[in-house]
Amino acid sequence: MSITKTGTLKAAKDLLEQHKKEARLDKRKQNLDLLWKALEEMRIAGATRFNLADVGRKLESVGGPKTQSLRNASGVAFREVIALYTSAFERHASDPAFEEIERALSTVTNASSKHFFRGQAIQMRKLAADCQMLRVAISSMSASSMPSVQSSATSASQSPIPGWALDAIEQSLSPSWLSERGLTLSADAGVRDAQNTCLFEPDFLAAMDELLKAGGRKALAGREHL
Repeated sequence: MSITKTGTLKAAKDLLEQHKKEARLDKRKQNLDLLWKALEEMRIAGATRFNLADVGRKLESVGGPKTQSLRNASGVAFREVIALYTSAFERHASDPAFEEIERALSTVTNASSKHFFRGQAIQMRKLAADCQMLRVAISSMSASSMPSVQSSATSASQSPIPGWALDAIEQSLSPSWLSERGLTLSADAGVRDAQNTCLFEPDFLAAMDELLKAGGRKALAGREHL
C-alpha cells in the first residue's frame, strides 16, 4: 500500500474547489469534478504516478477532456491540481525537506498564495533533481571518449556513450516532459520557465543534439524542424 501525504491530497482538493468557484462555465466545473474522479479511481486502483498522459486517458474514459486539452493554455488549472495531487505520493511524510516546506507554508493564510509557493517549491526540487541527472549524463561523456566523426550514420551500438545517458537527455529535454512542468523549448531561446527565465541556453541544446547524433539518435524532438 502506497504511503501518501494526506494533507497534500486535501490541499489538492481545496485547490480544485477554488478553481471550480472561479470557473464561469458549468462544463468546466463538471470537467474539474471528472478530473478528481479520474485521479481518485487511479489512486484506488493502486497508481502512485499521475503523469499527464495517463491522467488524460483516464479522464477521457470517464467523459472528460482529452490529454491535449490538459496541455493547452486552458488546461493550466487541471495541471496545477494534478501536480499537487501527485506530490502527495512523491515524498514520505517523514522527509525533512518536505516537512520544512509544509511548516513554512502553514504560516501562509491565503489559499492562492499557499498553492503558488508550494508549487514553486515542488517544481524547484524536481528541476534540481532533473538537472543533476543531466549533469551526471554529461559528465560521463568526456571528450576523450567521443568518437571521431566518420559518418552521420554511426549506430548507437558503436558509440561509447551509454544508452542510459542518451535516454536521460531525450527524456529530460522532450517538449511534452518540459510542458508538464511549465517549461518551453525552442531553437533560438533554449529552455525557459513560465517567467521567461532561461534555464538552458540554445548552445547547450545544440551540444545535446551533437551528443545524441554521436550516439546514433535523432535531434531533440521539437528542434529538428526549427
